[in-house]
Amino acid sequence: MCAIAGTVNFNNLNLEILKNTLLHRGPNQQNIYSEKNVSLLHNRLSIQDIEGGHQPFFYKNYCIIFNGEIYNHLELRSLLRDFSFSSHSDTETLLYLYIKFGYEMFDLIDGMFAFCIWDKSQNKMILARDRAGKKPLYYYLKDFSFCFASELNGLKSVLKLEVDEEAIQSYLRCGFFYDSTPYKDVFELPNGSYLELDLGDFSIKCEKYFDIYDLYTKPKEKLSF
Repeated sequence: MCAIAGTVNFNNLNLEILKNTLLHRGPNQQNIYSEKNVSLLHNRLSIQDIEGGHQPFFYKNYCIIFNGEIYNHLELRSLLRDFSFSSHSDTETLLYLYIKFGYEMFDLIDGMFAFCIWDKSQNKMILARDRAGKKPLYYYLKDFSFCFASELNGLKSVLKLEVDEEAIQSYLRCGFFYDSTPYKDVFELPNGSYLELDLGDFSIKCEKYFDIYDLYTKPKEKLSF
């Protein structure tokens, strides 16, 4: 378990508070990287490549922070022979998959994950979450300001959030939050989805790359023995 978090167009947030709020998710190493109007934070629980898997991980005009595990990342490296690997970390594999395959990368990955890629070459930020939603990811978007974190408590520790009474009422009726959170302007990235934020005009799109309903409604392939 690790924690990721980041901000865009926030100049006065105390990132140390955010880091400490998420410390229980990643006690082994904590890094904060800031450039221009973007800050990225990673709290690491070291499991794979303890020495070489530090984050954020950088390659040319790309930067990634990642929480999770890609089970088939060593096999996927056979598709990335045009890259020179500097670590044995699945974080590095994940970033190169994005650079080479774009959003088709999600068809290749077997794992649980929540990650953020800052693509400086296209001036955009990509957040993504695994098919089952094992790894959590929440984001705040309002007035050309953006903040995300692995936990709601992380956002709440540095932002003045307003309770969404309609969402609370819906929760009391249904017993769960559907397409909402307890706070206004705060959203949970759906499982099997990615979010793309244009850092120029601040336009945002959220696309689903996996839907279990579609999986069950597609024709089944017959097995031959």
